[in-house]
Amino acid sequence: MMIKKIISMSVLAMVLLPQIPVSAADIMSGQKYEKKVVKTITKTFLSPAEEENLTEEEKILAEESELEKSSYETLVPKTDANYEVTLAYSDGSYSYVGNASTYDKAVQTAEASTGSLTVTFASDVVIPTVINSVGEVVYATEDIGRSWYKSNTSGRHETSNVFADPGLTDAYTYIHDWYISELPLIEDREREAKVLVAGYEGWMNKDINRDPNHDGYNNSDIVIQPINQVTNPSYYTVTNGLLKHFISTSMDTAGKGTMRTIGIAPSFLKEGQTYYSYDGNYFYDSSQGITNSLITLTRDLRNGNHNNSINSQNPYYNYYNYLPFRTKTNYTAEDLDRYINNNTQSTSKLRGLGQALKEAEQVYGVNALLALSVAINESGRGMSTLAQEKNNLFGLNATDYNTSVNATYYSSTRDCVMEFAKTYISRGYTDTTDWRDYGGFLGNKKLGANVKYASDPFWSEKAVSFAMEIELYLSDQNVANMKDYNYYQLIRYTGTNTVKTSSGNLLYNIQGTVNPGYGSFVGAVSAISTARTTSVAGVNSFEINPERTTPNSLGNFDGFYDWNIKGYINTSNIEFVNKGKNGFRDEDIDFDGNISFTDLAIVGQAYNSRAGELGWNSKYDINGDGIVDIYDLVKISRNL
Repeated sequence: MMIKKIISMSVLAMVLLPQIPVSAADIMSGQKYEKKVVKTITKTFLSPAEEENLTEEEKILAEESELEKSSYETLVPKTDANYEVTLAYSDGSYSYVGNASTYDKAVQTAEASTGSLTVTFASDVVIPTVINSVGEVVYATEDIGRSWYKSNTSGRHETSNVFADPGLTDAYTYIHDWYISELPLIEDREREAKVLVAGYEGWMNKDINRDPNHDGYNNSDIVIQPINQVTNPSYYTVTNGLLKHFISTSMDTAGKGTMRTIGIAPSFLKEGQTYYSYDGNYFYDSSQGITNSLITLTRDLRNGNHNNSINSQNPYYNYYNYLPFRTKTNYTAEDLDRYINNNTQSTSKLRGLGQALKEAEQVYGVNALLALSVAINESGRGMSTLAQEKNNLFGLNATDYNTSVNATYYSSTRDCVMEFAKTYISRGYTDTTDWRDYGGFLGNKKLGANVKYASDPFWSEKAVSFAMEIELYLSDQNVANMKDYNYYQLIRYTGTNTVKTSSGNLLYNIQGTVNPGYGSFVGAVSAISTARTTSVAGVNSFEINPERTTPNSLGNFDGFYDWNIKGYINTSNIEFVNKGKNGFRDEDIDFDGNISFTDLAIVGQAYNSRAGELGWNSKYDINGDGIVDIYDLVKISRNL
């Protein structure tokens, strides 16, 4: 039930803030803050030559980002204290509560007052907040991070590192605030914050007076915002059975962002409804409204679980995000050219590339559809300056700020495709001895090529959206006729494993932690090449397309991929992430290629087990209702 504000703020402050000495400033409790605009250094952060080489979408994002971040608002402090405790309202206003000498005391005061101060006033959620001596929000009891690079020594806009440690010494990945706005906060400290960015939990710098060892001068990479002031968050929705992702580039500017079609929607997402997710695996419905739904999501993150998501026991893995490069498209060179010719300008550098893409797939082991999708995304459908003048379709050797200088020139677009497939993917992002290998798939900022390939946290999703566009076009917009989507049975490693040859020789290990250059790791994905198990060195094994076809012990992979060499993995410590068309029948529990009384007995032993219980195996739940029961046994019996 909604309640009205019936107690004055001055009384609240005296009751709730006994540790803050009452002074003349406390009389101002409840008074609203004035705001002032702080101008940042307005020097253009891109040179004309650099701007020329951006795609059209990137140009728009750059212009909007430069305009938006050329200034920002701060509150005008009411005291000379180091910190002040305020109340934040959804309309962007703040009122004064009290002050504190240290960050910790201010935070303790805000947290202690949460029960009484986070009150619903009519339809408004009010959040206790802490500001510093210059009027910047540095903490809120329910807050969210905003990607915003700020420097006190340079006007040049830079990328921001996301670190594996709170000391900001081990950079795991990097992002650019052109592409992303909100960053859910998992842990908030005075100088740094732990955030979730496109699936990866890492640390970012809050303190503009500290150099976090990645750009040579002082800057901060994230600002704090009360979560009730988010009005334009990223979200997922379903249209005609297709999953769409709206990627917000400004959390408080209505409609600012891009919408992408990224896959076929899972059954638990309903048509036309809105869902929130920052990893693409777990989804939260929007029925509580933006503020309360985001609070529910972030509280789960801080508690280390997904209990309040609508699919807490059933994470979703979007197929093209996880499809390994070590697969083949079912589309021919002629199919790919037909799509290109009918969906690009006549001068596009993508024209006529179908044969080169299929050749690279066969020789270097890089899925031609995925390669084309990356090329479309990187080259603006073959029309970027790099594509037109350097035949560079993938942004190869081009950085965010030196695209025209460093980017490689190729004598032909075919040469560029071959270089991308051989050197960058086969010998790089899928080579288990390479420092860039975080999993041989597009992925996100946690695992996959997206970790190191691009500063756009959603680079992989944008490539995926083009894979979907190609598939839908070639299937005449009929999902049932799509040849590639869910074709391969994908497995995800949930524990350590080994990848061996048919003779039992080790190719590489599946490690317990991410350690690029020494093998693959838990969380990575492989494609099963045949729906049948086999015995390798006495171990029941699945046959997969391995990341590389020569042992790690021989050093860096040469890039030439032998499709005839298969890898074999233990059937333990894996999970199925989809139901592939080349995969196993649901009723074939022991994966021997036959449905028999053995399968019936295995499921019978798991009778009455439920999702979420220790030892739960979703494979036994054939009808997917969350319990192993008579209906699952009947499905096996009918197929004996």
